[in-house]
Amino acid sequence: MFYSDIFLVLRSEDVSKASSYSQWLLQNLFSLRAQDIFCDTVLVVGKRQLKAHSVVLSAGSPFFHSALKFYSKPGLRYLTLPGFNFDVLEIAVRFIYTGKFEVGMKYAKPSHRTELLNSLGQLGLNLEHLEECEIVHHR
Repeated sequence: MFYSDIFLVLRSEDVSKASSYSQWLLQNLFSLRAQDIFCDTVLVVGKRQLKAHSVVLSAGSPFFHSALKFYSKPGLRYLTLPGFNFDVLEIAVRFIYTGKFEVGMKYAKPSHRTELLNSLGQLGLNLEHLEECEIVHHR
């Protein structure tokens, strides 16, 4: 059996199972990142750092794909992002891992939301999901 044969036999109820599997997989990848397991990339903004998986970043963002595809040596990859807002980077990475935007109250203001949109656009993220943005209060 070839892979193309597998897709030809999917029934509509199997699509919802695949969607559940995708969500499960994203949750597990996010959990691995939160526990710093298999992280191979360090995103650096000023003195702050954020660890992640290069393959997940590359799959979720054309910007990261272009920036990381030339790293061929094993070990940690350090990617410095000068002038980037670290809080926005955290939002972007969370979106790549979860498919959800969770932003602080700061981004309820139109001027800050514009900054967020511009930064996310620089990373090449699919912004059509921004209407589903959930504003949460982080203490």
